[in-house]
Amino acid sequence: MDRRGEGIGDMYHQETKYRREAMPRGGLDWAHQPSPYKEFHNAIKYFPIRPIDQKSGKSLWEAIAQRRSVREFSEQSITFSELSQLIWATQGITTTSGEFEFRASPSAGALYPIETYLGVNRVEEIPSGIYHYNVKEAQLILLREGHGQ
Repeated sequence: MDRRGEGIGDMYHQETKYRREAMPRGGLDWAHQPSPYKEFHNAIKYFPIRPIDQKSGKSLWEAIAQRRSVREFSEQSITFSELSQLIWATQGITTTSGEFEFRASPSAGALYPIETYLGVNRVEEIPSGIYHYNVKEAQLILLREGHGQ
């Protein structure tokens, strides 16, 4: 197939898209597929995120227009509700359709290869530490407490 007239984006899409005939053994092993969610069984503590406010706040266009890079950070803490909003916006489940759950950030084939980890220092109501966002349960999992060195 002659692809000289295609743009590089189109070529990339065609060369990297899923093709059933190219799969080992001719397809996927649906009976042994991994869980779509990462699980930690040795977590220290769980913190369910707060209900998300999807009605108030700035419009997307206002937020984009007012966005600036910051090099000096405030010493002021943020609330756990504010952190919950941010966490949900990274990977939170926005809707469910049948057995499928759709997240705030898109993923080809709903594979969601990105996990959200947080280094928390100044958030009201939760201790400083390293956290993982458990998408399925909508909670932060404390993996290691403290500031770490």
